[in-house]
Amino acid sequence: MIKFKFKFKWLLIGVFILLSGCSSEPMIQLSEENQAKLEEKRAQSSEVSNNVDADTISETAQTESILDVPETVTLAELDPSSWTQLPEGTTLELSNYLPYVAYQLKQFSNESGSYTTYVDFFDESNRVMQVREIVGATNYVNIYEWSEQAIQLTARHENIALFENLTQDVSSTPDANLTLLSAPVAVGTTWSYDGTHTSQIVGLYESLTLGEQQYTEVVEVSTPFEAYDLRQYYASGDGLILTRYVDNAEVSTGEQFWQVTGNSHQVMMILNRDVAQPQTEGEYLLSLEKVPFAYQTNDSLARAFQRLFTDLGWITDDIVVNSLTVDESGVANLDFSAGVVAAFNQHPSTETSIIPAIVTTVGHYFDVTQVRLTVNTVGLLPDTLAYPENGIYQVDASWLAN
Repeated sequence: MIKFKFKFKWLLIGVFILLSGCSSEPMIQLSEENQAKLEEKRAQSSEVSNNVDADTISETAQTESILDVPETVTLAELDPSSWTQLPEGTTLELSNYLPYVAYQLKQFSNESGSYTTYVDFFDESNRVMQVREIVGATNYVNIYEWSEQAIQLTARHENIALFENLTQDVSSTPDANLTLLSAPVAVGTTWSYDGTHTSQIVGLYESLTLGEQQYTEVVEVSTPFEAYDLRQYYASGDGLILTRYVDNAEVSTGEQFWQVTGNSHQVMMILNRDVAQPQTEGEYLLSLEKVPFAYQTNDSLARAFQRLFTDLGWITDDIVVNSLTVDESGVANLDFSAGVVAAFNQHPSTETSIIPAIVTTVGHYFDVTQVRLTVNTVGLLPDTLAYPENGIYQVDASWLAN
């Protein structure tokens, strides 16, 4: 895990450092309207287009976009004078302006690139969330905390594994504090942004339009730096939607802005991963194929693999993956609920291929060669296959055709 201390060069909440080399497509989403597209892709071959690399636990997984993202909104289309101001004296509710929302996928773009954000973990009771930024082959994780008085960015990390929850280990002495918004949410409210620079709410808008999407009750925050004025816009229920760098009272040209060009709620994220699929013909038991691997906000690794195994038909809907971990000796431990062997044998390939497929898929995910299968922590007993020593299966390269 790599921790970054905040320095001046990225007092801009990480967006300014993303201005170069990030023109790749985002990770993809799964929503109700895209379910048909996903099912169609599952039925197709493993051909993947428009891929970028996204770091996972131990290997690089490829991603594909099925999110229809509008063209980047150009600076010329930004006309703040056309935005409708809220009445003088209006005060808004701070809790409606968290920069990101659970199950929300947002793409930010400028004239040279884009990046995508998604909330990994959202803990409303402790008022903390973990947001992942996907920038080409790199991902960043930001930790946000909030109270009734302020919303803060308290930590930023690079290339954190999926399903690693940093919200459960929030330090009482954070890497740094950037206060993004402070109560009361009213024009004129000021606060310290970073201990050096002062932020102020300079506008409240009843509505504004970015591209084809309209946002309501938008807060404009100004933070003057030496060379420019950082302007950030937060929409009620949508969070951060626009960042501008204003120089000499005019919007700077080129790359110095980020605008939302894709904003979807109640979605999941999909990785196209290598999965060992049973083969009905040929000399090999298995072959690696690209298969959609879905996860969502507040997901555990076990639940994500349960979804994968169920979608593949390897287990039935009533089977639960209780846990999936790797111990200190490098053995992956996969624990199922009762009845899993019978579920394996309902598949046409039966346990003789499903168990090797699961062992190989899990082994490749963690980059280990040993996988222990258990049922409610007791060794899994197959109906026909021999029970391995200590219930530990060895990943066998001879099973694979590729």
